[in-house]
Amino acid sequence: MKRIKVLLSLSLLLSFTILSCSTEKITQRDTKKINYLDIEKGSTWNYDGVLLKEKKNIEIKITQKSDTFAIDNKNQKYIKDQYGYRNDDFYWIKYPLKNNFTWVNKYKGKIEIATIENVNTTFEFSGEKLKNCMKISYISTLESGKSILIRTFCPNIWLVSQELYYENSEGIALKQLSIKLKSFIK
Repeated sequence: MKRIKVLLSLSLLLSFTILSCSTEKITQRDTKKINYLDIEKGSTWNYDGVLLKEKKNIEIKITQKSDTFAIDNKNQKYIKDQYGYRNDDFYWIKYPLKNNFTWVNKYKGKIEIATIENVNTTFEFSGEKLKNCMKISYISTLESGKSILIRTFCPNIWLVSQELYYENSEGIALKQLSIKLKSFIK
């Protein structure tokens, strides 16, 4: 009877160890293999949005594409390099892709603190749940408060949602912008 208890305890310990190792591998995945920006010339995102309580429909379309960058119809540049995903001025996403990883973007006289909040967010799009999406916050200090931008990126689609808040010096946050992906054509 004692042998059975010992074997059972060892079996449970081994199972727990194997489960812990497999969980570790999931959270420390090879982040450079996940492609958040898998696009071609003509790739188009359509968003439903609200800007200062006014409804907006926003269309972003890739008008130029090369091996090293892409440009959209708003003249936004998209570059994937060894450090992450960026434009000419700042990083949208920076490696390593892990919870609580923080970096600093400096551009146009502003300093922005970016933090990966969650690398395993699920986003519902066209009736299906997209996994391995990533939520990132970007905080910029302003003269009379701060702006808080929260973006969600999904693999192979790019930006799927965005919310912008303005927090005044008294700590009261007001939503300024909200967009959500309505359709995506690759």
